[in-house]
Amino acid sequence: MTATKTTPDPAVLSRRIKELAQERGAVILAHNYQRPEVQEAADFVGDSLELSRKAAVVEGRVIVFCGVLFMAETAAVLAPDKTVLLPDEGAGCPMSDMLTAEDLIDWKKQYPGRPVVLYVNTSAAAKAECDICCTSANADRVVNSLPEAEILFGPDKNLAAWIQRHTTKRIIPWDGYCHVHQGILPRDVRAARAKHPQAVVWAHPECRPEVLDLADRVLSTGGMVREAGTSAAAEVIVATECGMLYRLAKDHPEKKFFPAKETSLCPNMKKVTLPKIEIIRILKKEYPDPKPFLHFRTPLEILVATILSAQCTDKRVNMITPGLFQKYPDARAYAEVDPAELENEIRSTGFFRNKAKSIKGAARKILNDFSGEIPSTMEDLLTLPGVARKTANIVLSAAFHKAEGIAVDVHVGRVSQRLGLSAHKEPEKIERDLCRIVPRKHWGDFNFWGVSHGRAVCQARKPRCEACRLRALCPFPSA
Repeated sequence: MTATKTTPDPAVLSRRIKELAQERGAVILAHNYQRPEVQEAADFVGDSLELSRKAAVVEGRVIVFCGVLFMAETAAVLAPDKTVLLPDEGAGCPMSDMLTAEDLIDWKKQYPGRPVVLYVNTSAAAKAECDICCTSANADRVVNSLPEAEILFGPDKNLAAWIQRHTTKRIIPWDGYCHVHQGILPRDVRAARAKHPQAVVWAHPECRPEVLDLADRVLSTGGMVREAGTSAAAEVIVATECGMLYRLAKDHPEKKFFPAKETSLCPNMKKVTLPKIEIIRILKKEYPDPKPFLHFRTPLEILVATILSAQCTDKRVNMITPGLFQKYPDARAYAEVDPAELENEIRSTGFFRNKAKSIKGAARKILNDFSGEIPSTMEDLLTLPGVARKTANIVLSAAFHKAEGIAVDVHVGRVSQRLGLSAHKEPEKIERDLCRIVPRKHWGDFNFWGVSHGRAVCQARKPRCEACRLRALCPFPSA
């Protein structure tokens, strides 16, 4: 029987994700521009600063911020005692990237003595170099609160132009912009008005000045939410990212909301998807009995077996380790054995000279620095010759039942990339992405799930997509 690729039910995914969040003590925050199904799964929906403030006061110890990077950074600053997760590390903000901390430092040198006001849509590093931050809703008030006559403002030149209309101060803008709002043109607004002649127009201040000139109201996303509750208008054309329309229509089904431009979509805001979280649940169900693939009885044995498993099958390693472990029962035995003898013992695993060198070096380090005992922290394990993060993660999970990361081998890396859980090739970057998505209590299990799925179904050359239980969620072309 083969799996049929069907669209997952968003309502079912939403319920399961809420259950996972509850298990982990997590609170899900979603920006107004997120996909409808993500907004439905969230505990709170709002604008970036509103959600960051919410992160600081909610009871959850983990914050899942469905937005873009600068938003998660802001939440982490306001809630330093909580773990803030961004479901997709690749969800950045091009406008934020247009003004780096280095850019700002150089810019300030060109205008000494001028205060810097930064829009909240900037990186934490850039914020650290400014005098004060603002939102699109309070930007004019923040600028007018400063005594200086000239103000540096970044990164959005359109918001700067809007502020200039509401202050006597000279605004010196950075030449940045939001590509979504910059892409909304006057002709788009006029076309929308022609199509919906009874509608009023609300525009976000990140839009071009000539677009704002055509608007009945200029409002932040939070302002739009509030205005929808008080305005007498029955039809509204909204000049901002189209995700905003879902929130407005849900809150006010008696009114009609239309996009100024139907293609005003932020690809970064749409990177967060429910399937990424649902994938974890299915893997857990498909491979319910996580256990190490390598046979061992002691921390030293799993360390040696993992070193031997590099570029070798677990089956081959398990064939030679019973005799090896009996002959060399402790770190001293490995440290004192003649290199040629050890090489001969492990020859069938391949790369035997390097492996023997690593095992002997690790054994000597264990004797000299750790009193003959295998260290039980990531920091200490990484000091051993031949031990990188993958090996350390396996030892910590298998021998000490500790979760300090996720072991990424070729199978876990391939499966993670194909499922869209990471776009990186480097194991450490893949691990970082996975740790943002996988609940910590399953970090040790995920290696078992990934290896099992990679061997049984998601094989390198001929993946068995037709039999894959994750097929409906998988973006891999063959699925």
